[in-house]
Amino acid sequence: MIFKSPYTKPAFFLYILIHFTILNTKPGLEKAGVITMLKKGFQVTMMIFCLSLAACAPKQITKDCDLPGIWVETEEVNSSITPIIQIDGTPSMQGFVTIPTSRYIRTLRLIDTVVTTAFANSQPPQYYRFGMARSRFTDESSSLSAQKPWFYDRTLEKLLDADLDVAIAPVEGNPREQISIIIVDLYQQDGEIARVLNSLRVNYLEKGLAVGILAVKSEFDGIVYDIGLNNESVQYRTTQNQPEGFQPFYVLVLSTYENVAHFFDRIKTASQSEGLNFTDDKFVIFYPRFLSEPLRLNIDPNPGNFNNVDGIRRLHTINDGNVMVSVGDRQTTEILMLTNPNSQDKKIPYQIPYQGLPYLLPINDIQVEVSPSIYNSEDRSFVPFNPNPIQFHNWNIDGNKLNFDINFNTRVMTSGVYWFTVDLSPKSLQSPPWWTEWNLRENEPFKGGTTYNLWPFMENLKKLNLELHQDTGMGRLCYLLHQNF
Repeated sequence: MIFKSPYTKPAFFLYILIHFTILNTKPGLEKAGVITMLKKGFQVTMMIFCLSLAACAPKQITKDCDLPGIWVETEEVNSSITPIIQIDGTPSMQGFVTIPTSRYIRTLRLIDTVVTTAFANSQPPQYYRFGMARSRFTDESSSLSAQKPWFYDRTLEKLLDADLDVAIAPVEGNPREQISIIIVDLYQQDGEIARVLNSLRVNYLEKGLAVGILAVKSEFDGIVYDIGLNNESVQYRTTQNQPEGFQPFYVLVLSTYENVAHFFDRIKTASQSEGLNFTDDKFVIFYPRFLSEPLRLNIDPNPGNFNNVDGIRRLHTINDGNVMVSVGDRQTTEILMLTNPNSQDKKIPYQIPYQGLPYLLPINDIQVEVSPSIYNSEDRSFVPFNPNPIQFHNWNIDGNKLNFDINFNTRVMTSGVYWFTVDLSPKSLQSPPWWTEWNLRENEPFKGGTTYNLWPFMENLKKLNLELHQDTGMGRLCYLLHQNF
């Protein structure tokens, strides 16, 4: 590019004048004085000329696609961990152990085995019974006592109700070095749900820890207490040939995500050999992160490999004469030039890596927050731009890939250089069918195989999980764009 400046010609003629004067001036002090004066004039003129070059040259800027929020780093599965096993000792649980071969008893035995084998250097498990308070088993290293009817003693006042929020509160020690396993029927009134959710939030989710839930149905022969708003009681007995009527119970697992997922992997595999056959859909983990790696663009740095859309070109850098923009990481930032007004209707397809964490609820829809800016030649910086011209379409999670399309609404844009950061977060999550199928609503007559207020508890836990996830997000996409028409 040939640079033209109004100062170029004066500097050139002054240079010729200096040499002409030097050649035609007589020797002596007069000649030396003239030369000194002309040299100083030339230096001033050249300084002005150089400054004019610097002022008119394109400003150089480097943009980085930094991640938003706080991205929680992956942790390792603890090799040394202390299992804390807490069992609901209220009378409602007694019906699970009146049948010696019930799935409930077999699950307790399976938990005893898995907690001592899943972690390389597991400390001896600690066992607790809880109701309105919790107390530790004395001189026991298994759940054998909880497999007996006397364990669920209705004559003990402290066992007349189960305060799950008490059991959720960590025992002494670091929760990251423990795995807390709580066996409970999850029968809760509305007020209890609020307390339990708050305990899960404060003690685990807000600290970047995970809440896992395994749902199991078992044979049952006993009394179901605390049903509905009137706290009714019903005698209920299951039949072996109608497993859909088996009574539900739940295994809550609290620790780091890695520890909870590892425990789920091991107990799911072990359940197959024990004939319990826990299915994938009955495992769920709530955790303030949904991916093992953040969502980023995965751009081929070779523009020649871009499947050109008519009127749209992929570039290495952008230089419109006012600003020259490069990016810190070419792979995570798209650089495009629009050369045709009709390109606004052209959709550009993308496919990026999607590494979802196991056991988390599937994402229904993705929320997009775009921050557009345009380079302002007067301020010599990028300034906010409205309205947002970049539009996203056809989000689709396909295994370990996320597919989507974009297009630019050039009607709201002018010629210039634009920078877009696009922050992604889950907008909604899918709920498994059993949340509804196993739910017993308020004022609904008792029905075997259900849990009172299960659906509102799980849905509110899901909502809490989504709220906390906004602090980390799913990732960021970045676009550098030159509209050249």
